[in-house]
Amino acid sequence: MFPLSKIASSRPSRDAAAMRAAMSVPRRPFLSAPVIAAFSGLVFAAPLAHAGQGLYLDVLAYMPSASMTIDSVQCMDGSPQPVLMQRQYVEASDAWSCLYTPSTFSLSIWSAARKVASYAVTVSAWGSRVESTGGDPAYLSIATMYPRFGVLGSQDVLNISSTDLDLASWMQGVNPSLQIRQLDLPGTHDSGTSDIEARSPVTPDASPAIARAAEIAPGLIAGWSRAQSVDVAGQLQRGIRYLDLRLCGGSDVDTIVTCHAMAGQSFTDVVGQVKAFVSAHPTELVIMDMNHWYPAPGTELNVMRNSVYQYLQAQLGPMLAGRDHYDPSSTLGTLQTARRTVIAATDQPMGYAFLWTSVNTTNIGKCGASTDICSYWPESAQLDQQKQRLTAVLDDLRSRPHPYLFVLQTQLTPDLDTILKGLGDGKYSDLKGFTGSYEYGMRWYLDTPHLFDGLSGLIFIQDFSNGIDLTHRVTRMMGS
Repeated sequence: MFPLSKIASSRPSRDAAAMRAAMSVPRRPFLSAPVIAAFSGLVFAAPLAHAGQGLYLDVLAYMPSASMTIDSVQCMDGSPQPVLMQRQYVEASDAWSCLYTPSTFSLSIWSAARKVASYAVTVSAWGSRVESTGGDPAYLSIATMYPRFGVLGSQDVLNISSTDLDLASWMQGVNPSLQIRQLDLPGTHDSGTSDIEARSPVTPDASPAIARAAEIAPGLIAGWSRAQSVDVAGQLQRGIRYLDLRLCGGSDVDTIVTCHAMAGQSFTDVVGQVKAFVSAHPTELVIMDMNHWYPAPGTELNVMRNSVYQYLQAQLGPMLAGRDHYDPSSTLGTLQTARRTVIAATDQPMGYAFLWTSVNTTNIGKCGASTDICSYWPESAQLDQQKQRLTAVLDDLRSRPHPYLFVLQTQLTPDLDTILKGLGDGKYSDLKGFTGSYEYGMRWYLDTPHLFDGLSGLIFIQDFSNGIDLTHRVTRMMGS
């Protein structure tokens, strides 16, 4: 979990001073020397903002005979010829006519003779954007382009993931004889936070310092609270099957929301979207893991839990794979045949027989024989340290049998120094930008040969998941 309740976070540079004041953080220069120098070069030596600055296209294609073409080009030097799906380099033009004109091109993805999608890409020193102009959005996703093209003299990376797999119904191709504890599943971290914005209310999980900062610079806090780009319905359509739900609210279920220092989707909205999705896709297993609870002042924790559990039972009863009838050794096919493909898990079942037990911990030793879902939090802001901790815990899992599903949290947890450093050198200004700064390194790590040998029952979660990459990863691991 990203501990917004514990640390100060920063988004736009203009809010940094307000943030530090609210958090009593010692002042630093508003802009670092590299940022000032880069900005000066942009204003007074505009050609340098383009000349020699390039963009890498990383296209991950999960489809046969895939290729891409760069079609129309304006102020961008690049090959218009079809190329196989791989990293390709294109460069901004340094022509005088392009000094104040964004570099643009259109990019098409092909599978055999069929155009799957088209993208319009606009890149400039003031920011970059990518828009899908054709194709089925349920099968396409665009990851982050970062940092700012040309400003800091580094190459940006545009990552596009495309697939012809039916992401909404991918589990119909999974071997039904697999036990639940043998399934590998894609998930999201802080799943319900996509609609957090500056006007969202501060929630009980926010520390007093964060609450004060939100009064001064609500957009800043919102930028570090929002951890996903689409709501739960969109995540499920993109292949996600595990939801990490952090809940805040009162004794009435209508007051309970998903949260991350600010209010995200309402809990009733999340339940409604899960119900609608599973009704339309009966082969798909969905796990709702409620592992963090923050009652409003004056509300008893168990009263809040009771409201949630009773609502789940009333709304999803016929769909629930109750723990009193099913367990991690039950097969996927058994749940699919019974049309009970929703698993509700929590840290405190409180005698509700349908609830599975989950543990969220920094110490895997706290997960035992009675644990159904074990979620290990590496609690690291640095990629190298995160990889070391994940590798160690995977080795631990390999060394002894375990009855539970294991949640592999692949997102980093930025601390205050990391956040302020990102602001100072212009690399990122919110959680999405921070995620983009390490996502490629994490992807390469997860592709390490033999990393998951001898393991199954892994749930991969991340911030700002596009769904496609993780879904293809788990289907490969299960051989489906």
